[in-house]
Amino acid sequence: MTLMKVNPRNKSVFNHFDNLLNEFFNDGIRTHASAINGNLPFNLFETANGFQLELAVPGLTKEDIDINVDKDLLKVSAKKEVQKLEGQKVLRRNFGGYQFAKSFHLPESVDTDKITATFKDGVLTIELAKKEAAVEKPARTIEIA
Repeated sequence: MTLMKVNPRNKSVFNHFDNLLNEFFNDGIRTHASAINGNLPFNLFETANGFQLELAVPGLTKEDIDINVDKDLLKVSAKKEVQKLEGQKVLRRNFGGYQFAKSFHLPESVDTDKITATFKDGVLTIELAKKEAAVEKPARTIEIA
């Protein structure tokens, strides 16, 4: 068991938790985050043919989001500027502009040429296909000749 000191006022507690999970599941997808307006929530699922990564990005459009892959590093980033309205005086602004960057270290089993992404209702879904050799094949009976 690993013990670590965590400052409860530090917003990177989730990063420490992610790191612990990554150490436990060291063959999986490792993450690194840098979000200006808080943490970027995501879901990660493994299917028979690959992985499915869902990121919650409310208030953004697909034009605001950039997805890049370089070797085994998948980087998702976005930047949305604060819209300035003519003739309005801002009394208080709790949200507006938004910027984040999150990186995922992909396992060797992911085929980086077959990564696809869709965007619907504030959720970005990235499909990470496994390489053909990494896909588990069902059990079968071998006939003896």
